[in-house]
Amino acid sequence: MPTLTVRSPLPVTREEAFAWHTRPGAFERLAPPWTRLRIVDAGAGVAEGSRVVFDAHRGPLKVRWVAHHFDVRPGVGFSDSQVRGPMRRWVHEHAVEGDGPECRLVDTVRFQPPLGWVGGLVAGCALRLELERVFRFRHARLRADLRRLATFDALRRSAKPLRVAISGASGFLGATLHTVLSTGGHSVIRLVRHRSEHPDEVLIAPGAGSRGGQVDLEPLEGLDVVVHLAGEPVSGGRWTKARMSRVRESRVESTRLLALAVSQLRRPPGAFVVASGVGYYGDRGDELLAEDAGVGSGFFAELTRDWEAAAEPARQAGVRTTNLRFGAVLGAAGGVLGMLRPWHSLGLGLIAGPGTQWWSWIGLDDAISALMHAMADETLSGPVNVVAPQAVTAQECSAVLARVLDKPLLGRAPAWLIRLAAGGAADWALSSVRTAPAALRARGFEWATPTLDAAVRWELGLSADADSTSVAWAR
Repeated sequence: MPTLTVRSPLPVTREEAFAWHTRPGAFERLAPPWTRLRIVDAGAGVAEGSRVVFDAHRGPLKVRWVAHHFDVRPGVGFSDSQVRGPMRRWVHEHAVEGDGPECRLVDTVRFQPPLGWVGGLVAGCALRLELERVFRFRHARLRADLRRLATFDALRRSAKPLRVAISGASGFLGATLHTVLSTGGHSVIRLVRHRSEHPDEVLIAPGAGSRGGQVDLEPLEGLDVVVHLAGEPVSGGRWTKARMSRVRESRVESTRLLALAVSQLRRPPGAFVVASGVGYYGDRGDELLAEDAGVGSGFFAELTRDWEAAAEPARQAGVRTTNLRFGAVLGAAGGVLGMLRPWHSLGLGLIAGPGTQWWSWIGLDDAISALMHAMADETLSGPVNVVAPQAVTAQECSAVLARVLDKPLLGRAPAWLIRLAAGGAADWALSSVRTAPAALRARGFEWATPTLDAAVRWELGLSADADSTSVAWAR
């Protein structure tokens, strides 16, 4: 039976490494982002006899996987086996070894592919390559997350767990922040739009009428940080007046409501971190835009101006308030990369409009690091550009995707066609916004993937392994 063994060092003790694996969010953080996985039932987590059920998607196919945990040894390791799934047999042993301030993670997988020797003959080589890709990524991400959490603790000068509230915690950014914080041992409360009986969910319902403008204040007392990420998506679909109204209300009104709630608390949080966007600057050509650049013109600029102003009640109440102006966030499972990659993978990649317009962007994990930096750094307030060190043109972006995926570019999508298909939403693709992360640079922020090529390769599990991970096969 083929056996894969992957080893690599971790910058924590084996007790800390084991604890990380047992916390909520560990499964999601280790799941390869280029393969869509959805937990159906997390069971009791890493506990003897517990089962986890999840769906794995590859293209149009969905496979239900049921795994059974056994041989759980706190501080040492645990195993899981496939009860139901695509493999004929699958047993995965997770072990942490070594004493002292660092340890070594050892993953050992014994498996039999589907259809016996026929499956091994047909898919054996591809399966081995994919498993290596997955486990190299898992080890690299775990190392990166442990370093990220250590940097976070150092920045706030404490290892004491935080109590954090997040709106939009089921969204692209919010779900990732939730999992990173929870695997670090922090307590996360989800701000949701409907009243819930769940102890970790709190109502915030913006809008008019008897069901709008509601916030449960008591559960917010004594929080360390409130992070506001909720908002109607701006990409995908026609840009109708009704949708523009929903986008505005979902951002401006919800921010105002939450800022007012924060300002009324007897024990307010130490920080109020609010998502914003580089759309604030409008279409500015080749101008390099730091945080002190003025507001631009157009719907997105006016929306973002009002969105940021809506956080003022919290700032006036003395709560450190940060408006994070995000560029396009790149992640294999969502954001701009998630939207463009399927087309480029088919060799149908296009350059948007003239291709000379500047796009400001940031890798998903760097966006999370910036969020955590804003949560912890007591000197950081006001507007902050959350972007990579270098913006790229639309043509450069398409060229990088084509090169990484080894696919040709089909050509250009003329601006009129993009506007016809997307209406006003096409502005995000056709506007030129070249921003500089001056505030982050001034505070020594370090990007894990400072170039677009590095960010795309990381998200797709194609990065060169810069650490000392070793991979071995046996039968």
